[in-house]
Parts: sequence; C-alpha cells; structure tokens
Amino acid sequence: MSIRRVVQVTASAPWSKRPQHIDEDDEVRRPLLKLSSTSSSNPQLYGSTERYTQSPEGFRRDGGLGRVPEEGQSAEETPEPEPDSDSAEGITADEVEWALEEQGLYGGSYRRKVLLYTFAPLSTLLVFLGFALLPNLFWVEDPRPLPHPPYFPFPISELLVSISLWSLAHLVRLPLYTFTSWLLPRYPPFLVAAIFNLIYALLSNVLRVSAFAILRIRHQMDHVFPTCRDFAFQRVWWLALGFTAFEAVTGIAQDYAQIALYKDVMIPEENITDMVNQENGSGSTSRRGLVSTADEIHALNSRADGLMSPSLLSRVASNASVDPSHPNISRELSEELEREVDRDIEQLVRMKEREEVEEVYGIPVIRIPVFVLCLQRIDSIVVTVGATLILSACYLRSNISVPTPPLPPLSSNRPIAIAFPLICLLNILSALMYTPTILPKVGIHTAAYIGVVVGLGVLFTGLGLWDALS
Repeated sequence: MSIRRVVQVTASAPWSKRPQHIDEDDEVRRPLLKLSSTSSSNPQLYGSTERYTQSPEGFRRDGGLGRVPEEGQSAEETPEPEPDSDSAEGITADEVEWALEEQGLYGGSYRRKVLLYTFAPLSTLLVFLGFALLPNLFWVEDPRPLPHPPYFPFPISELLVSISLWSLAHLVRLPLYTFTSWLLPRYPPFLVAAIFNLIYALLSNVLRVSAFAILRIRHQMDHVFPTCRDFAFQRVWWLALGFTAFEAVTGIAQDYAQIALYKDVMIPEENITDMVNQENGSGSTSRRGLVSTADEIHALNSRADGLMSPSLLSRVASNASVDPSHPNISRELSEELEREVDRDIEQLVRMKEREEVEEVYGIPVIRIPVFVLCLQRIDSIVVTVGATLILSACYLRSNISVPTPPLPPLSSNRPIAIAFPLICLLNILSALMYTPTILPKVGIHTAAYIGVVVGLGVLFTGLGLWDALS
C-alpha cells in the first residue's frame, strides 16, 4: 500500500459512515478535499494565530476544509459552503467600544461634548428668568413705602443676603466633611456621609431661616399671615432666587470640570472610522489588533495636543550621548524629562479623579445624556424655591418671628417645628441619593426624574402655604 493511499484513508475515515475498502489496483483516485471558490473568507492555514469573531458553525462553513463526500456521492454533488454574513460585516461598533474601553479611551469629540453641554446653562438661565418674571405676572402687588429708606433698591438686598449666606454654607462644606471623616474613621463611608449631610442640612437651613430675620420681613408685613398679596411674598421669592442662582452656577461649573477630566482620553469619530476601515481592509478582526490600533490613535492624539513625542526624547538622548560635554543638551534633556514626568503625574491624577466620579455616577460623565444634566439643574432651582417658600411661610406663622409680646394668632412655634425637620430630611435624602452606595443602583436617569417630581411637589406646597394657588 502506498503512502499516499494511507494518508487518504486516514483523513477520510472520520467522515465516512461506512467502512472504507482499500483497493490498491484502483487507478482513479477521487479527490479528498474540495476547495470552494465562492467562500467569503480566506482559508485558515496551518500555524496561523488569527482569531475569529464568528460562531463555530460559521467557521466550519467558511473554512478551507470542506465536507468530504460520501461513498455514493460524487464530488460535483457536494454543496457549496454559504458565505457567512457575520464575517462580511467586519468589525462591529461593540468591538470598537470594547477595544477603546480596554485602554481607558472613549469615542467622541471633546469639543462637541462641551458644546452640547451648553444646553444645561442655557436651560437653567431660561428657567431662572421665568421664575423671576412669575411674581410680576401672577402676583402683582405694589410695594408699600418702608419706614426707613433701603440701602439698595429692590431686590438687591435680598440677592446679596441670600448669596452671602449660601456662600458661607458652601465654604464650610469641605472642612465639615473632613472633620466628620476624621471624627468617625472606623464607620462605614455611607454612615459617615449620612452624618455629614445631617449636619450640613441643619447648618444650611438655619442660615436660610436667619435670612428672614436679617431682612426683617415680619416687621414690614401688612398681613398677619403669609399671603401672596403681601409684598413680603416677592421679597421671599427673590431671596429664594438668590439661593438658587449661586447653587446653579456652582453645579454647572462642577459639571464642566468633570467633563474636562475626559479631554485627553476622547478619540474623535473620524479617527475611529479610520481605525475600522483599516482593520476591515487588512482583513484582521482580532481584538488584539483593535487594541494596538487604539493605542496608536491615542498616541497621535496626545502628540497633537502638544505632548512630547518619544522621538524627541530619543533625539535629545542621542545628542547628549554624542556630545556629553555640551551643557545645553544636558539641560534640555533634563527639562524634557521633568516635563514628561509632570505630564504623567497629571494624567494619573486625572485618572484617579475619573475613577472617583465614575464610582459615584456608575457610568462615565460623558455618557450621561445632556437632557438628564439639564433636569438636574432645573430640579435644584425648583427644590430651592419651594423649600424657601415653605420655611418662610412656617417661620412667619410662628411666634419666634414677631417682636414681644407675640400676636394672639401666632402663639405657637408648631409650624416651624414641623417644617424645619421635614426640609432637613428632604435635603438629607436628596444628598444620600447621589452617593456611590445608592446612585449606581438607582441610576442617574431615575434620580433626576425623582428629583423633578419631588421638586414640583415642594414648590406647589410652598405656593399653597402662601395662598398663591387660589
């Protein structure tokens, strides 16, 4: 028996359903393999390390090793392998996202993202202007002359007092959190955050109530009970807008700072398209190739942003080795190395900050829709105005707001004793919702929608206490 016949029997035996009978005198040899000329993919060669992203069934159909014909079937009757649609598509968007995320990169233009976020401050400004015009449209009341001429025209005094008190509360926020963390080092982070938010809610609401006494709103009221027909309603309204203004500005600035953390790790869409075309054109669909291509694109982006390229360091180092006695080259090399180390440290700091922000939100900030960010800013305006109206109405209904002796209808402090803890509890729950323990589970979208619904309820409650809904 010839060696050729042994190889043929060994290769065809596993695919045959009947025993193979070897005829040494048979001069006509049927072909062992049938290569399809219509296959959509190249045959897999021996020793190839190329990885396939299609299913095993598609790999079997597209492979160069076709199905061996049976004993009673001719080679011409063997069905042609059908082309696999998955292999024709090439690299998918999910694979590109996977390759970028493996390297800590994100697809999208940073400038386009910043321009898109401009809708957040614009929508906040429009809502603020709408709230500023509401008293003059629905609750028109001519101000009565004050017993003493004011230092500033209305509503400058209300805005200055509210902005000053809110700034004071904001400045002590970080030292207060540091002190709470130092005081409770062995407690869980969520419990430390809860205690800190409790203390901060008490402090901020005490400062908010003190604004009513500083502006002497009770002493200049025409009615015993709070009503929208009194000019005090407009003073309280603008006081609430003052608290809202700086809170919105601080939130918008914080959002811009968080988006800026992704400036160096965002790859424009056109570069991603070039990467996909390059990979599809070369016929390589391995994830390893995608990762290496993503690294190259990120390196090109870094050099375009003004970072030092490796060739510059090698050039300076080669010059220094050629002429070590030249002091300028050595100085240039040391300066370049120092700048490179500073840039690496800065990138590590930004990476750490991105991880902390993503730990809170559960997703990268650049993946949050702009509509959700706009809802957050609008929610802060609605909640602040509503909470200020509730506290002011309950404060003016209590006897602590009037000079001694108190008026007969205001002989109790029950209204402010009920409203103050409820507003503090609302602030605590709202703050705890945006902690790493709760927000990733709830979702930023759900938290924003809940905030808007609760804010509208608080706003209408405050308007009802001022008799502004009738």
